[in-house]
Amino acid sequence: MLKVKRLFQIIFDCVRSFAVWLCGGCPRTGCGLTKQVFEFLGPLVGYNGWSNMSTTSKSVAVPISGDHDVESAAVEGPRRYIQLNQRGPFSDGVLVGHTLYLSGRIGLDETGKRVPDDIETEARNVMEDVQGVLRKAGMQMDDLVYVQVFCPDVSLWGRFNAIYCSYFTRKLLPARAFVGSGKLLFNAHFEVQGIAVKPS
Repeated sequence: MLKVKRLFQIIFDCVRSFAVWLCGGCPRTGCGLTKQVFEFLGPLVGYNGWSNMSTTSKSVAVPISGDHDVESAAVEGPRRYIQLNQRGPFSDGVLVGHTLYLSGRIGLDETGKRVPDDIETEARNVMEDVQGVLRKAGMQMDDLVYVQVFCPDVSLWGRFNAIYCSYFTRKLLPARAFVGSGKLLFNAHFEVQGIAVKPS
């Protein structure tokens, strides 16, 4: 009797795994017929109900700072949300495992409402802002692996580079795109976003 039950259990597990795959990784969103079959057969092999058969695990999203709640997300490893300020409906960065995704940064002045008139000061402000997000995640500029710069006036490429390069200690710089764009928020000349990876 035990051998027969074990055989049915193995068959049941195989069918369940196939159904989970078919339903996009979550058995709770499966089709009604599959759910009814599992609800009927599950108790026969020791499974108590459809809701206890999920093979996915949840992780908790942990906000690093900020006074707002962040919803949990079902991902591999926890997400950590970097929040330097509450200016917009976004996080300044999201750390997933060892990888940090930085939102676009603009070189605003101390008021947070405008960019400086001086191009070099604006470029320095935006790089300081990038560096601030990295530090909040326990990282540094040299941990950047990809950078994307949006600029309405590509003739500023050289002036931006002079400031940009001074923030790295290594000669080998991250991959980068310098993209000619349309008008940026606050009439900014630069918006910088990037991806960084913590050394393992």
